Amino acid sequence: IQVSVDAASEQTYKKIRVGGNFHRLLETLSIIGTLKKENKIELFSIAMVLQKANIHELLDFLKLAVRVGANHVALARIENWHIQPYQKFTKDMALPDDWEIVYKDQIAAAKAFAKDNNILILSNI
Repeated sequence: IQVSVDAASEQTYKKIRVGGNFHRLLETLSIIGTLKKENKIELFSIAMVLQKANIHELLDFLKLAVRVGANHVALARIENWHIQPYQKFTKDMALPDDWEIVYKDQIAAAKAFAKDNNILILSNI
């Protein structure tokens, strides 16, 4: 089971998932985590589309994965699907082209945490 979450805090979740209920999400994730712990499901993954609004929560997102019992985290960089004008997408959502350099400390901390907590990071980035 993979659940697209995109945030580690209620504040960020409300920005990205307008109208969503973060507390209900956490309850659902905990139920799925229990199913994983009971070996009723093999794979439990939570996903985050990395963008300006949530990149600062990368490490906290991995901590959330541990807290709810996920054994995988899927990460993808946000892409422009031309739903809004290019300039608005670039200004409001897109990570900079050198984002891996700009956020290298956050990425390194997230990778170390994942390794220490046996979380597999699946990524297309």
